[in-house]
This record gives sequence, structure tokens and C-alpha cells, in this order.
Amino acid sequence: MDVIAGAAEQILAAHPHPALRLGELLALVAERVDRSLGPERLRCALEAEPSRFRVIESWRTRWPTLARESSAAGDAWVVALAAGAAPDVSTPGGTGARGHDRHGAATGSRTERSESAARMLRESVRWIGRSVDGRSTLEVGRWYAIALAEREARRALARRAA
Repeated sequence: MDVIAGAAEQILAAHPHPALRLGELLALVAERVDRSLGPERLRCALEAEPSRFRVIESWRTRWPTLARESSAAGDAWVVALAAGAAPDVSTPGGTGARGHDRHGAATGSRTERSESAARMLRESVRWIGRSVDGRSTLEVGRWYAIALAEREARRALARRAA
């Protein structure tokens, strides 16, 4: 196993967001592995492991709210494919997941419910990222909007839980 890919996988598994921009991941991996690590070398290490990582190219949009975010980043997004399991979808009348009642509603304190919702959002974005067709600007655009919405929702949940 490549040391760079291993460190990237650990960082993505521990990070609160399901996908990181290549530049964000580069800074975190460089701290841990090699400060001289460049974006090309990191990208090559990630693309050499297609069963573990998905690199989704950045896209440009004319939507004003998303244009600022996409132009500021300008680099690809990285999703770890094996960072977690598929989102747990409880069926009505089923036993449900831990922290959920039989109808799939979160139970427990406000903080536990917020953490549960944030975890479900994170895994949903990561899971959707597994099947995005990188050649389709529509699919990449939809995934990108969902990933950005997840970040905003996580901030809102953190504020609400506080």
C-alpha cells in the first residue's frame, strides 16, 4: 500500500466532510507524510487506487451562488470509497438503526440527533460520489451542489446543537 494513499484514506475517514478538494487534502497529507508533496504526486497516488478513491473534476457553473465556490477552489474533489458503509436506510416497521426508532426517526438528545443527521448526510454524499459519471457535467454539477449543501447543513447542525 502506498504511504500517501494510506494517509489520505485515514484523513478522509476521520474528516467530518465526505469529500475534500485536492488542495485541502494535499495540505493535510503533506503535514503527515511529506511537506514537499505536490498536487500532481498526490493525484497520481490517488488515481492509482481506483478501488479506494474517486477523483471528481471540478466544474464551472453560471449559477451565481455556486460560481463563487467553484472559482475559489478550481481543483478536483476526492472521495474515499471505502471510508464507511452505505447509508443506513431503515424501513418503516423495521428494527431501525442504532439511535433511530422503528420509523427511522432519530432518537436521543438534540446533540445525538444532530450527530446522527450529520453522519447520514456525510455518508450519503460519499455514497453518491461513488457512481458519479465524471464525463457528465450534469451529474458532476448535481453532486457538487449536494456536497456544498452538506457542508452548509453540517455548519447549521453544529450551530443548532450548540
